[in-house]
Amino acid sequence: MRPGVRYLLAPIMLAATAVGTAHGQSAQDVLQHMLDTYVERSQGVENYTLVQQVMGFESELYFEKEMMDGLPVFRLRQSKVGGRVISQPDADDMGWERMYQLMPELMQHAEYVGRADAQGFPVHVVAVRNLHEIDFSPLPESEQADFVPETMTLHVDADQWIVRRAELSGTMIAEGEQHDFTADVAMTDYREVGGMLHPFLVTVNVQGLAEAMGMDSEKMAELQQQLEAAKKQMEQMPEAQRKMMEDMMQQQMANLEQMLEGDGEGGMTIEVQAKELLVNSGPPEGE
Repeated sequence: MRPGVRYLLAPIMLAATAVGTAHGQSAQDVLQHMLDTYVERSQGVENYTLVQQVMGFESELYFEKEMMDGLPVFRLRQSKVGGRVISQPDADDMGWERMYQLMPELMQHAEYVGRADAQGFPVHVVAVRNLHEIDFSPLPESEQADFVPETMTLHVDADQWIVRRAELSGTMIAEGEQHDFTADVAMTDYREVGGMLHPFLVTVNVQGLAEAMGMDSEKMAELQQQLEAAKKQMEQMPEAQRKMMEDMMQQQMANLEQMLEGDGEGGMTIEVQAKELLVNSGPPEGE
């Protein structure tokens, strides 16, 4: 999983084929209100820089706003990982915000589920089904497996119109075999910075990842031994060499540790902690 775990946050949009509640609420009402609120909050934001930490791995991500089909979207233009700055002027990376581009399609696949509670906040629950027909997946691409999304369930704050929780289910295809895959994303510690309302902590729990990668108990035990051996070897290296190896392998080792600490069924929990959010400050200085 790439640094930042692809900013699993961003609001979601419209729906349709909605089932009304006793109060006449519908998926279309909820997500249209959510979209309108997002557009209003984005009016004064031209760019932002997000510094975040994932499993001890820090990255700096710079986004710029552009208008697409009358809607504001923020594209990744520059990233800094491990001291290396990467310019991405032609990047098509919008993470979850790609959903704004797909609004008409999402409208055709959404339905209102009802009211609930998420993290102590009242929320509307909206399900968007048959995501594979929309060509939308908020997860980063992987060379080891292909993810085919099926359903996304959104818990939308009834007062602030932000996503408090998102559940994603689908199929992971690896080496010709299909495996069930789910991701439960909790977005907490929302803070307002320069007009943006952003979650400073995103916790992602995934199930089915190890199974899709063919990681049975024997292979998991073997990986555990290899990981411990690699750590001991790094501890014995000269400081400069050790630091270089840590910079190169930190993320991969953290990913393995998370998987090995799972529940034996492919469980893996990832925390994305925002360290700093700068709005309208332009590209990071000197880069």
